[in-house]
Amino acid sequence: MAPIEEKILTPSDFQHHLEYGVVFLFAVPSHPRGPSKKDPENVVLECHTDRPITYRELNERSNRLARYLAHAYPKSQKVVALCLEKGHVLVISVLAIMKAGMAWVPIPMDAPAARISNILEACDAKLALCSNATQHILANLVPCLKPDEIFDTAQF
Repeated sequence: MAPIEEKILTPSDFQHHLEYGVVFLFAVPSHPRGPSKKDPENVVLECHTDRPITYRELNERSNRLARYLAHAYPKSQKVVALCLEKGHVLVISVLAIMKAGMAWVPIPMDAPAARISNILEACDAKLALCSNATQHILANLVPCLKPDEIFDTAQF
């Protein structure tokens, strides 16, 4: 298995601005707190419900989760279902999934169980990232991982 490449993320790594209360501060290159490889303590992500996240934290957490996904799941596992609240964990999880060479599919929290089952079957997702608050939505459909628990795991 090839190792996960660790890199500092720059604005060119992202093409889209995330909405719904999450702000990438490097969406506008001239932003005064914008990207800086020289200062990884610059804030890259702010969300109304969480404290600001720096470039260093974003990279460390997304790399840790990416290494976990690459180590724990075979290359044949290409799609990860996401059932997370809007916030830092969602953004970090999306980055980690992409770094691990996988794709992701969002699972609507208000969808009926039959619809969620159809989504999982259609994309062949056999793994989901969820939180304590959303784990019940995917109960008995796919195994659920909690990214917050992996962020704190020293092994990865």
